[in-house]
Amino acid sequence: PLDCPLPTNTPAIRMVSTSNTQGPGPYGTAGDVITITSRGVVEVPNPQYDGSGATAKTVARDYGFGNVAGTLTVNGMTVTPDSWADDSITFTLDGTIGSGQLVVTSAAGVKSVNAATLNIIGPSELVTHVFPSNSLTDTPIQDAIDAATPGELILVNPGNYYELVVMHKPVRLQGFGAATTFINAVPVPASKLEIWRERMYNSAGIDYDLLPGQVLGGANAAGQLPIFGSEEGPGIMVVGNNNGEYAASPSRIDGLSITGGTQGGGILIGGYIDNLEISNNDIANNAGNFGGGIRVGFPTLTNEANGVIGHVDGENNNLNIHNNQINHNGGLGGAGGGIALYTGADNYRITDNLICGNFSQGNGAGIGHLGLSHNGMIKGNTIAYNQSFNQGLEKHGGGLFIGGKEGLEGLATPGSGSVLVEANRFMGNQAGAGSGGAVSLAFTNGQDVADNPLDSGLWHSISLYDNLMVNNVAGRDGGGIALHD
Repeated sequence: PLDCPLPTNTPAIRMVSTSNTQGPGPYGTAGDVITITSRGVVEVPNPQYDGSGATAKTVARDYGFGNVAGTLTVNGMTVTPDSWADDSITFTLDGTIGSGQLVVTSAAGVKSVNAATLNIIGPSELVTHVFPSNSLTDTPIQDAIDAATPGELILVNPGNYYELVVMHKPVRLQGFGAATTFINAVPVPASKLEIWRERMYNSAGIDYDLLPGQVLGGANAAGQLPIFGSEEGPGIMVVGNNNGEYAASPSRIDGLSITGGTQGGGILIGGYIDNLEISNNDIANNAGNFGGGIRVGFPTLTNEANGVIGHVDGENNNLNIHNNQINHNGGLGGAGGGIALYTGADNYRITDNLICGNFSQGNGAGIGHLGLSHNGMIKGNTIAYNQSFNQGLEKHGGGLFIGGKEGLEGLATPGSGSVLVEANRFMGNQAGAGSGGAVSLAFTNGQDVADNPLDSGLWHSISLYDNLMVNNVAGRDGGGIALHD
């Protein structure tokens, strides 16, 4: 078994909750007491298990906080705890703490990977609580989104939610912690997928806008509606209108476990999504045709404008993907088994994630950036044990692939855009039938050079700084790094 669970003695947060009279959850106002509960001792798959009785199938790992106080921060600000124990930490909101990432650092200096965002609300600000249902056809999260106002905080209480969520407006979707709040996207019963198809078809042009080149079409012979036919039923589908609504209101997906997506993956970001934050989630065991864990945009979408056919910009700008565990997801094509980024994801930030054990039949099993997206940053991530492989085809970048798409109508490739790749740990990744076990870069430049042949300051560039690359393998060239043009 791949050793993707957190190492023992890593402080891991099970749940964050408040004493607020509006109900529990990771939020509060001045005077509220916040309680952080640890995951304690957890049985995980034993990476040394060999199938025989001589080795145990599982091993115990300690995810407690330790009985000696370490450091607690919220939004980078140090907080003084009221109490600190191995199983829980409490502190009181004093009015000086702002909303932001909650981080527990043990006395030994080990930081939590994913926790939850602590939301500081105003005294009169209302929050919406969502509760799980035992019915496989109920949609409590969807019902709350449909009724919400832009920017609203929706608190998803612990439990299992058996629904395919369509986030068609900017809201803050907040779980209590990825170890307690679960979205199960397995398309069973079949009516789950039928309801999703009808919603996506009937709400196009109303709840969300299609990108240039996207069409509704008609029903096929089976009566199925073909909109998004190759990416149906992700755990959460994020779509928006071309009116700047996501830029105007805060939006977030935080503190959830998302599993079971079979075509669209765990989270699929469609078009016109600005400033979305995806944080503190466990995104595991999802599959998709063009990305398994988190997918941004559309790899094959083209459109004709001014007589020229080009790749469509998804208008998904300023995405912030941080402090997630993205493990054991699979992509069939395109690029990216764990995280897939396609044309138009300008100014994205992928930081402090654990991306482990993902697989792709395309390029970039851990992270794939395919197409023109400007000014991306990939920093501080652990990218381990991911594999790209396709029988008979060269597929590159076991850990990370960054590349431009092919040029259309005889033009050069648009290139990849510029990306900073800094202070990541690439360990045990494999490009099984291609190049670049850890990192593969291809077709970074093209039309940018043709348009500005004498000004290299206008060319795309990839900066690889201060990364650790160890024990990565390539079937062809570049166990560590492969550069193609």
